[in-house]
Amino acid sequence: MPGPGAKLRRIRQRLGLTMREVEAASRLVAKRRKSTRYLVLASRLSDIENYNSVPTIYRLYSLAVIYSQSLPRLLSWYGVAPAQVAADRRWVASKR
Repeated sequence: MPGPGAKLRRIRQRLGLTMREVEAASRLVAKRRKSTRYLVLASRLSDIENYNSVPTIYRLYSLAVIYSQSLPRLLSWYGVAPAQVAADRRWVASKR
């Protein structure tokens, strides 16, 4: 099964986007959000796609926006289960 980086690469390629185009689009997201934390440099995207580098939540947000994907879906590729927050909250509370 392909890792999250390979999945992201496939989406980018299916959309016909270059890494530079993703970087440019992420600049727009960063500008709108008023934070450079959302910026996905082409070199960082290469690390994410080829070496399974884990993106920050801000970069993952930008990729979700640019690739028209849901953030929970992308998070799940990295082992984060947003749908389980309520269950985990209850479990933690029961252990206190």
